[in-house]
Amino acid sequence: SFHVGSGCEEAEAFAVAIQQARNVFDLAIDMGFDMTLLDIGGGFPGQQSAPIPFSAIASVVNEALDQYFPASEGVEIIAEPGRYFVASAFTLTVNVIAKRVVTKEKTNDDDPVDTQGPVMMYYVNDGVYGSFNCLLFDHAKVEVSTLQESDERSYSSSIWGPTCDGLDCILEDCPLPELRVGHWLFFRDMGAYTMSAASTFNGMPPPQKYYFCEQDQWNMVYPERVRKSSYIQKIPFMMTGHLVDEAHDFADEIFGTSPAAEALVGSPYGF
Repeated sequence: SFHVGSGCEEAEAFAVAIQQARNVFDLAIDMGFDMTLLDIGGGFPGQQSAPIPFSAIASVVNEALDQYFPASEGVEIIAEPGRYFVASAFTLTVNVIAKRVVTKEKTNDDDPVDTQGPVMMYYVNDGVYGSFNCLLFDHAKVEVSTLQESDERSYSSSIWGPTCDGLDCILEDCPLPELRVGHWLFFRDMGAYTMSAASTFNGMPPPQKYYFCEQDQWNMVYPERVRKSSYIQKIPFMMTGHLVDEAHDFADEIFGTSPAAEALVGSPYGF
């Protein structure tokens, strides 16, 4: 078993590790051990912005396995692609809860986007003690986006978490249009090593989780579970802990004839 490290950006690192594993297997044979299982670990990227795509890593891994552990040897190969499966499964949204407008000198930033304009500091309702702990412990690189496209002038901005700790900085310098308290920002590919290691430091609650799935994908996974043909394009969210049957029962309530259910259909919440 080996692990090249989370977020490995060099496909050849896997090939080198597989070659070294071959050396270990050969040493074991000389010592009278016959090993039959190789675990190539994890660290495979799952985000679209990864420096190297998963397909490139898979190609290198398969070539190395064919060379050093051919199928004729009967060695079982397993991997732990947790990050690959979950990284893109979550998008994190944060709300601007406070704002400061400061001069360039106070930010110690030598290269703002707008050298003549103010520098914006935004405080949001999640930070490095919460979902963004990946910045400290996982060497993650996050990219912020606004919900609305804007052609307004961008300002040098920084994004901070809600706690009292000066370490609670999400992004030190990023170009953003001027935002107001109450505006939303979102971060893609936040499914790996985020909420699982979050704390409630300073009494800050963890973010709520909402699950969405397009109907055609749901039907593909659970074809026998679809009980109605009148479902709209997207099924509603499932709260954490819902079972499949409970989700369908909840959907039945949503698609009922009550005024509340009718109001939800077509709402901005993804129904």
